[in-house]
Amino acid sequence: MEIKLLKALGGVALLVVFVFFSLFPQLKPDWIHLGRERGAPTAVGDEASVLDPKSAAACFERSAKHIAEEKWDRAITELNEVLRLEPDHVDARYLRGIAWHGQRQFDKAIADLDAVLRVRPQEVDALYIRGEARAELGQITSALADLDAAIRLVPDYAAAHCYRGKLREEARDYRGALADYQQATRLDPDDPWALNNLAWVLAAAPEAELRNGSLV
Repeated sequence: MEIKLLKALGGVALLVVFVFFSLFPQLKPDWIHLGRERGAPTAVGDEASVLDPKSAAACFERSAKHIAEEKWDRAITELNEVLRLEPDHVDARYLRGIAWHGQRQFDKAIADLDAVLRVRPQEVDALYIRGEARAELGQITSALADLDAAIRLVPDYAAAHCYRGKLREEARDYRGALADYQQATRLDPDDPWALNNLAWVLAAAPEAELRNGSLV
């Protein structure tokens, strides 16, 4: 029984990872390769085929597939049921935060991610997504705090550097934006967003001393 439980939990963890990197490919580390063309997981462990379809585990599995396909409403319906059955299911709240974000219901996304971070304060990707949601609501100071925290936890978090650079650029902190874009491109030299933003600052920053390609 313990072996079956461990296998099922391992499958859930793998599915959460798959869904997250399907939605946020810019955050995917070099060592992980996920996607249908690479044989991505389609079931939660070996027990998926015998799950009670009304169980929290089955609802969670279906919700993850809906999120991977950006079917936000269906995912939220399934996750609501998971949380009705298991109110302390942190992974379900995390996925629901992603689904609310996908629906651009940023207040609800933040509420779910707040709950996740109260339990897992070092959940770096939850910090990043909450930072994005806060920025979308104009809560720039709080968004920057989330990105700062994510970078403190994972200094080589290229996407967090890039997004923080964007917020700094919009706040007219071009020197800070330049530093973040440079770091993002060092960490991920193939990121077109970071490269484009870096090129713009070097070419058009209002501060003349920053308009210098030698700073790359």
